[in-house]
Amino acid sequence: MNQNQWKIINYYKSLESRLGYTFLTWDTKHFGYYPSKRRDISEKKAQILMMDLVAQKLELKNKDFVLDAGCGRGTTSLYLAQKYGCKIIGIDIVKFELDIGERKKNQLNLIDKVNFYLKDYSDTKFPNNYFDKIFTLETLVHSPNIVKTLKEFYRILKPDGKFVLFEYSISSLDKFDHWERKMLNIINEGSAMISLGKMFHNKFPLFIKQAGFKIISDEDITEHMIPSAYRFNNFAKIPYIIIKLLNLQKYFINTTAGVEFYKMLKKKLGIYRVILANK
Repeated sequence: MNQNQWKIINYYKSLESRLGYTFLTWDTKHFGYYPSKRRDISEKKAQILMMDLVAQKLELKNKDFVLDAGCGRGTTSLYLAQKYGCKIIGIDIVKFELDIGERKKNQLNLIDKVNFYLKDYSDTKFPNNYFDKIFTLETLVHSPNIVKTLKEFYRILKPDGKFVLFEYSISSLDKFDHWERKMLNIINEGSAMISLGKMFHNKFPLFIKQAGFKIISDEDITEHMIPSAYRFNNFAKIPYIIIKLLNLQKYFINTTAGVEFYKMLKKKLGIYRVILANK
C-alpha cells in the first residue's frame, strides 16, 4: 500500500465515515437524484434513482459484463445485478467495505452475478478488452493520477464499450475566496479526494479524451442532486457551529463537507457531472 491508498483507507475507517455511510446513506457512497429538483421524494428513493441513472446511461442489459470501479460496500453493484441481470465485478482498496459487500451478496443470493476484489483501479491486472461497460460513482476523486486511472479503464474496456463517470468538477481556484480555498483543501486532504483540486470544469473532459475515450455526452446534474446535499447540510449544520468555533474542521471532515461543500455547490464553485464516453 502506498501513502495515498492509506489515506483513503483511513478516511473510510474513521468513526465519522463508518457511522455516516452506515446510518445516513445506508451503505451507499453517493448522492441521490431528484427528478423534480425538489425534495419531494425520500432520500433512499433518490439514491435508488441515481443507481438507475447509471443503468440508463450505460444502457445495461442482462448480457453485459460490468466493472464498478471503487465499489465501496457494493450496494450499487448488487442493486444493478439484481434489477438488470448483468454480471458485475466490483473493486476497491478498502477491505472491510468489500467484506460488507460479500455478506450482502450472499444474503441476496447473487453469488453467480457479482464478485468483489481487493484491487487498485489504476492497476487492475484485468486482461485487455475485458469489460463491456465500466462506471465510477463519486470515486475518481480518490485517484492520485486521473489520466493513469482513465487509461487503465480504456485498456480493460472492450472496443465500442461504454464508460460513465458520476463525478464532481470545480471552478478555477481564483473563483474561490480565501476561506473557500482553505475549506476545499481541508476537505480534499481529509477525505483523500486527492484529485478534486485538479478536476476543473474545463480540464476534466480533456483528461478523459487524453486517455483515448470519445465523449458522447456531458451533463451538469447539480440541480438534481443538490436536494440530497441539502439534507446532509441539515444534519451537519448544528454540530458544525461548534466544530467551526473550535477550528476542528480537519477532525470532522464529513460534517465540514456537509456544510462547506454544500455552500460551494450553491455558488456553482463545484458541480456534479455525468460524463458518458466510449472506446
